[in-house]
Amino acid sequence: MIAYLGEIGRVISQTTGIDWTGATAKQVKIKKPSGVVITKTGSDVIVDDAATGQIHIVTASGELSVAGEYLMQAKVTISSVVLYGPLTSFDVEDVLV
Repeated sequence: MIAYLGEIGRVISQTTGIDWTGATAKQVKIKKPSGVVITKTGSDVIVDDAATGQIHIVTASGELSVAGEYLMQAKVTISSVVLYGPLTSFDVEDVLV
């Protein structure tokens, strides 16, 4: 997936392969190329299909502020079980404006 520098409202999806049915806590961490980590929790992590683990987040102001490769990983708590989704990446590219 490719996003662009400074985008607000970009939907970034991930299929985690984890059943999110009954999730008691949701989290997605995104690591910028600069090393800064953004954490999305609760209602900022949208579950599209609990059974297949399809989720997404929507970017906010300042989150896509550095061009380069970003890393993303989801974490879900179901009762007392904590599970992590796969580490995935997406690129943020410069824009011509």
